[in-house]
Amino acid sequence: MQQKEMLNHRQIAWLVAVVLIASGVTSLNKSITELSKVDAWFAELGGVIYGMMVAWFFYTMAFRFPGKNLFEISFLLFGRWFGGLINLVFLLQLGFMLIRYLSVFGDFMNTTLLPKTPIEIILLLLAFVMIYYCSTSVEVAARVNDLMFPLFLLLLFTLPLMLTNEFSFSRLQPVLGTGYSMVMKGNILALGWYGDIFLVGAYLHMVSNPAQLRAAVRHGVTLTGLALTVLLFLSVTILGPTVAGKTLYPSFLLVEQIQITDFLDRMEMVIFSVWLPAFFLKGVYIMHAALATLASFTKKTQSQLFSRHLIWLILLLTLLSFESIAEVFNFGNYGAFVVILLPHPILYALFLLRSRKRGEEQAAERERTERSLRLRGPLSGHRRSGPVGWVLQLSAYQWKQVTHALLALCALSILVGGYFGQDYVLVGMIGGGLYGGGMVLAAIASSLEMRRTNLAIKKQVLGEKQEAESA
Repeated sequence: MQQKEMLNHRQIAWLVAVVLIASGVTSLNKSITELSKVDAWFAELGGVIYGMMVAWFFYTMAFRFPGKNLFEISFLLFGRWFGGLINLVFLLQLGFMLIRYLSVFGDFMNTTLLPKTPIEIILLLLAFVMIYYCSTSVEVAARVNDLMFPLFLLLLFTLPLMLTNEFSFSRLQPVLGTGYSMVMKGNILALGWYGDIFLVGAYLHMVSNPAQLRAAVRHGVTLTGLALTVLLFLSVTILGPTVAGKTLYPSFLLVEQIQITDFLDRMEMVIFSVWLPAFFLKGVYIMHAALATLASFTKKTQSQLFSRHLIWLILLLTLLSFESIAEVFNFGNYGAFVVILLPHPILYALFLLRSRKRGEEQAAERERTERSLRLRGPLSGHRRSGPVGWVLQLSAYQWKQVTHALLALCALSILVGGYFGQDYVLVGMIGGGLYGGGMVLAAIASSLEMRRTNLAIKKQVLGEKQEAESA
């Protein structure tokens, strides 16, 4: 009997973050800075809000169809033909994502780290890595991510400290001084890449409780928004919008500016040796999602049987698809909104409308879970007094509302700052400060929401076991 694969809430959150951040580190920052100029660092809010809505959709589907992933649910709701057509759309989108990912990664390595190595060899080595990981379960990749992602985040969030001597805040001026047009362009462009989050639908059945899934996806999205905001902020303040918009890989150029001492002036090799596993894991997660889509057609549980054939096909298409990196950037940055993101709201609405009857059947169980998420209590085993103790005792539902309030503050700061910032420089600066602080606090609040949700679900399961034993 085949053992069921399971992922915990933290692994799902870091899966979401790796898939979305790896895109921003490579090609997305250049195009956003090129469009939005000094206001490029405001470009992540739209994607974060979209990710919150997708998290609610996954939560609803996981409740109505426990033990099923999104592609199996498609066949259950729409039948063999129309459900197969929807899954074919998902499969083609995953194929586009893999081609885009391999093209950008290959050119990035060939341009920055391995300039004398043919790009075909780089892609071939990456294909071997993906074949190895896809021959096992997704749990293996998740465990590797557990080891590498905290170090990845640590290096990313310490970049401002390592680049302190390179800051020039005059490059940010005027903050929100161009109105809403530049900010909207950047948000629309970034929103296309947040469409990649749909691949989490391949792992719906691997999380024990839908509430944990929702909290994990929400935290992964807010963490992504904060990380990419930091990178865009550094690109503008250190490189300037003109240089960052013309450089193919501004994140690599940022790392090259680090000079801590006379002998630690080549930190890019050290930092990218930690960042590279994130790039590898993104491709592995996309491949596992594509294999899950194929398995929904063939009804075979061992989807790894198709891994080698699919990877060689994608590798061949990658080498034949684009003539230059400019075409890759245009497809990845501008085509993602139309090819990947645009069909998803329509498909998600169809899923929700078609599954309404199943939602009525699961209403009692869902209400019981929501009640448990509203219970307050200490996060650790002992209580703390004072304001800190009161804050840590907030329920999962209250932390969710705090996250929403902080994102609303970010949106309000853009609206007010964009309206008055053209005439009053101070208002724009205050709006920028509130936006940055709101993104930091939203990531913290979503993390506490995820922890509180996990604790509430454990208490609920323990209570149900005790009731069953007493009965």
